[in-house]
Amino acid sequence: LVCGIGASSWLKMPYNPIDHTTWPSEEAWSEAPLYRGNTSGYESMWLGTDEALVNLKNWIASDHVAVISIDANQYAKLSSEDIWTLDSYVNPATNHANTIVGYNDSIGYTEQGQLRYGAFKIANSWGVGGWEKIPDGCYWISYGAMKQRVKSCMFYRDRIGYTPKLLSKFRIDHTRRRECDILIGIGSHTSPFATKSFSSLVDGGDQPFCPNNIIFDVTEFKAAVPT
Repeated sequence: LVCGIGASSWLKMPYNPIDHTTWPSEEAWSEAPLYRGNTSGYESMWLGTDEALVNLKNWIASDHVAVISIDANQYAKLSSEDIWTLDSYVNPATNHANTIVGYNDSIGYTEQGQLRYGAFKIANSWGVGGWEKIPDGCYWISYGAMKQRVKSCMFYRDRIGYTPKLLSKFRIDHTRRRECDILIGIGSHTSPFATKSFSSLVDGGDQPFCPNNIIFDVTEFKAAVPT
């Protein structure tokens, strides 16, 4: 979905934890092509060594993010500064995805009886709420806890500075999105020069289509456009 269509900002389509069926507005569809991934799926990164953490920091510093699976039942163990350490984040399960958005080599905390420094900044999709001590929607995981408790992350490669060259616009009135097989093509209907499937990228479920236009990036067709 992210690589084939893109993802709009939360400003254009705010996160709603109780609504997973509503499709975006035309404004959000229009913004999504600006933020497309550049791989066919997730890649993974092992985080069990100091060298691996350096690789992760380099990845974050190059305007990327990464996803980790954490134990949301342990948010109550966050320190007053919203930090998980090896002492507070113990025997975690994996039941919730969070996003690594930054790091700070200077942030200090006590871990295993020692003053240590360095932690990754994590964004929680729940946003600001009672799960945290400092109301900013984020928390920290110490470098040690990242290596020994979290151990791995997933990511996909981004198209930094991507600008779509060709967009399609369509609107469909149907009560069940899943029943529609949508294929966009360029050229004649019977023998197109190129095609791109919309339906293969998103399963609409047994819900009606959005009442607005859908904007779909078909920059892949650019080479097939007659000059």
